Amino acid sequence: MEQFSPWQREMMLQHIAKFAVPLVQEVQGASTCGTASVLAVNGHHYLITAGHVLKELKEYPDGIGVPLGKSRAEAWTFGDGLHVMPVDYERFDFGVFRIDSPELTALIGQHWRIIVPDDLGALSDNVERFVFAGYPTARSYSMGSHVESGLLSLFAPRYQKATFDEVNRNKHSSVIPVDPTVDILVEYPDSFTGANGQQIASIELAGISGSPVWAVRPDPMRLLVESPHQRLQLVGIETSIKVGDYVRAKRWNLIATAFKQIDVSAAEEIERCLAR
Repeated sequence: MEQFSPWQREMMLQHIAKFAVPLVQEVQGASTCGTASVLAVNGHHYLITAGHVLKELKEYPDGIGVPLGKSRAEAWTFGDGLHVMPVDYERFDFGVFRIDSPELTALIGQHWRIIVPDDLGALSDNVERFVFAGYPTARSYSMGSHVESGLLSLFAPRYQKATFDEVNRNKHSSVIPVDPTVDILVEYPDSFTGANGQQIASIELAGISGSPVWAVRPDPMRLLVESPHQRLQLVGIETSIKVGDYVRAKRWNLIATAFKQIDVSAAEEIERCLAR
């Protein structure tokens, strides 16, 4: 397996952290309740996250938002809007929400980077490593009237401990079976990287659901040694974990299919990028 220098790993982690947007809620005490990304396509902006996170947003449209403003001290809520989720959201576990407020999307763009279709790419079998960043609830805390969200990032190999069939044979009866056409499995790491580069022992990861997951594309000619972040392509979103074993994500091609219900031209552009 290809080895990366600390500098290369840090550059990739810093790059992907700019796309991970924390979602905070004040329904049952202020805390981080999920992670998302924002996609700009065909003149509109969309919040992309896990289905079980979007379900909360649908239930509490004025109780869940994104921290913005000076020092990210003010949570801007999304309100009501167009939501798209699969009927069987427990199996597919992704959701799309159209952000109709130009002011909100402009503010989000001041704090985080917006995903565009060219950031997306197909997940090839020869991808060995993945990176992603999210905001676990365990690292969020209330500061007066707002919530501080602690970023955590992960650099880990593709899951190789067992086949998908073996994972399904050994899973708990309450766990939805993994499907290689739907799921991505990444090895659960021994430690995570904090916002300041410090290594953090494994902690409770609730709150990272919806984090954008990036594949590190192979570079056999070593053309991108000095620009490792250019090897990254967005291939999925994190949806669940099995502590000590794996992190589970849904493939972005599922989300592309959902866009056919929203904007056919946008869906075609997304699918073109995913086919590369």
